[in-house]
Amino acid sequence: MIVVFGTRKGGAGKSTLSLNIAALRKLKGHDVCMVDCDDQKTVTRWNATRNEHGVEPAIPLINALGTDVVSIIREQAKRYDDLVIDVPGRDAAELRHSLLVCDVMVIPVKVSLTDVWALEKDIAMVYELQQQRKAIGLGMRVVMLFNEVPTLPNVRDKQINDLAEVILKMQDQMQAAGIEVCSVQITDRDSFKKVLGKGKSIFEIPPENQTKSDQSAQEEMQGLYDFIYGVEK
Repeated sequence: MIVVFGTRKGGAGKSTLSLNIAALRKLKGHDVCMVDCDDQKTVTRWNATRNEHGVEPAIPLINALGTDVVSIIREQAKRYDDLVIDVPGRDAAELRHSLLVCDVMVIPVKVSLTDVWALEKDIAMVYELQQQRKAIGLGMRVVMLFNEVPTLPNVRDKQINDLAEVILKMQDQMQAAGIEVCSVQITDRDSFKKVLGKGKSIFEIPPENQTKSDQSAQEEMQGLYDFIYGVEK
């Protein structure tokens, strides 16, 4: 399966999501490779740190930029069962090209008015690409995910309720573009940040060092994983 974490809005948390999902996929024994299409190379640096610290299992990673994105993704798809792709947080060629060949797109959206406004552009882009793919008999699953939401339920619920009217106005367009809303939300936790510099995922914190926040972060990310890949038995 080819999964792209993408949005035209910068700072949505794509890299953190992609590296944690790729690591979990690998830890579950799947043949996965990461493809870093973002010239900021956050995932590449994380992976290099992982290798430097000898964190196992190692996760293969390929860089793909510019017009070579489609050919590189197709070539890696022949070698690996799963690809997890991180793309730039802007309307870049790497974003659009990766969406031509992926199976699933995950759009992370922060709970803020500016991010929800930015979602309108993503919806229009996805609709256009869905039409192109349908014309050649290809489907694409698209998932919108609320990411980095406040940990306090009353704060989170208030912010989402404040945005409800704006989101409601987008429902018809989202449906036309085939965008589903993820039933899981990823909260804004320091747990994700503290493992990043060690080249680890949230799932690789030793049990004796885990806090309740770490465990909650694991549960949320596992929920996102299950939503993307299905619950594994």
